[in-house]
Amino acid sequence: MSDMFPCSKCGKQFLPVVAGTLCPDCLKPTKSALQQLAEDADLSVRSYSGRFMFGKSCLGIEGDNLCDIFAALFQAAADTEPDMQEVADQVRNARSDQMGLGSILYFPSVPFINEDEDEEDYTFEEVCDRGF
Repeated sequence: MSDMFPCSKCGKQFLPVVAGTLCPDCLKPTKSALQQLAEDADLSVRSYSGRFMFGKSCLGIEGDNLCDIFAALFQAAADTEPDMQEVADQVRNARSDQMGLGSILYFPSVPFINEDEDEEDYTFEEVCDRGF
């Protein structure tokens, strides 16, 4: 009779078919915390291959807009972590602008606290004029 070995991850005894230290259950891929959170938020999740990914796929979360996706994720997190409720409410009111090659997500109801007095605050127009 062959010897059983403990899985190095879960400790469960198993009979390895090939040399290895993980049982078949631990070899199965598991969902990421982000995917589980998105599913808990009833968001549409799927496999997605974006530009310059060359056929490699990843987790994709679809929604009407980015702010709604973030708000739903934070809301799902708030259901288990009560202090996340404020963050979910703030993200729900977020806005975004396109700035040439980049984007900015901003939160009109949340003040920016500048703890570095040497750093300047810029308006959207100033950012565009400076070419940031």
